Amino acid sequence: MLENLLHAALGYTEVEINPKVYDMNITFADAVDVVRRLQSVAARCGKTIGVKFGNTLEVINKGKFLKDKIQYLSGQPLHVLHLALVDEWRKVFGSAFPISFSAGVDANNFSDCVAIGLVPVTVCTDLLRPGGYGRLPQYLINLERRMNAVGAKTISDFIVRSHEETGKSPIANPNSQLLSNSILHNTSELLKSTIENPRYHSRNNQKPPRKIGSHLHLWDCINCDKCIPVCPNDAVFFFEVEPVEFEFRNIKIVNSEWTEVPADIFRVRESHQIATLADACNECGNCDVFCPEDGGPYIEKPRFFGSLEAWRKWKDLSGFFLARENGKPVLYGRFKDKEYVLRLNEESHDASFHVDDVTVKLDWESQRILNVTHSHDSEGKVIEMAYYFTMVSLIKGMLNSNRVHFVNVGLLE
Repeated sequence: MLENLLHAALGYTEVEINPKVYDMNITFADAVDVVRRLQSVAARCGKTIGVKFGNTLEVINKGKFLKDKIQYLSGQPLHVLHLALVDEWRKVFGSAFPISFSAGVDANNFSDCVAIGLVPVTVCTDLLRPGGYGRLPQYLINLERRMNAVGAKTISDFIVRSHEETGKSPIANPNSQLLSNSILHNTSELLKSTIENPRYHSRNNQKPPRKIGSHLHLWDCINCDKCIPVCPNDAVFFFEVEPVEFEFRNIKIVNSEWTEVPADIFRVRESHQIATLADACNECGNCDVFCPEDGGPYIEKPRFFGSLEAWRKWKDLSGFFLARENGKPVLYGRFKDKEYVLRLNEESHDASFHVDDVTVKLDWESQRILNVTHSHDSEGKVIEMAYYFTMVSLIKGMLNSNRVHFVNVGLLE
């Protein structure tokens, strides 16, 4: 039934279900048995039981737009699949069984979900689109219009009045049998009309988000900020830094002495920069979908952790943790698999940059190297100072009091 709906009825022939879905998830028949047993337990305890339909559907990624092999189907096609599940469930349990619903709900179909007795009706896909939260009032406006159109004053009345066979006479207190019949009728009719509705078909949902061909990096982007409002957890935010551009040198340990060697140019072009809070990011990839550049903000942009424990735990992720230790700012950083610690003394204006067994002390305003300490095992080692300048810019940007955000709240003096 699942693949027939998805492929034959809706036309999403390019979507391949992850075979593991059938092996790892509970079958419909087993779910029915489980819930029936739970109903007995709930009844003995004076409780009731309900179900939620449903979850995102794992599919195989055959395209090039998204990176991961496994992706999660949502939106219009999932809306139809979940309505079909509701319809099948009610054929077994009837209309009185509580069902909450979450799949492709928006202001246009919210009233339909209310008319088939779903409680609560939750929203995700629509909120993840730009301006999603700003559209929430339209849900209730549309519901009010639908209720007024059929002369309904209550939700129960609206459910019954939406049943085409009830006529136009007022129904102040619909009896339970009439309400039950209306819920079952409305559910099956909504499923049929939704399957036939072109807005849910593949041909009307094939346009991929536009990309402009450039790739994201840790610093700078086109500053459209589309990634910020579409993050479901509010994990993406912006901060301000001072643009800089200068040549810098690396440090090399030779014959137990340190020396500076030519390196590269360090450059930050824009004052407006993007970062993410790792603790709030579930790597859903929505910021990547809406970003016009390739790479994904949640992957390429500075990733900040909310605690030192979290930063240490996720050793496979590049990222940072900012704190104050003894009143002085400290930034822990990891680039790929290499860890660094930067400590600033705002009174003496010096910085201590530590990696492995090497510590570089600098004047953090002029960037002049004051001293380098190292062990005998550091012979031939090169300290890549681009990481130092990156962390200096980050720590200054994070502590910029012009913007209060997840990272610097509680750290500003």
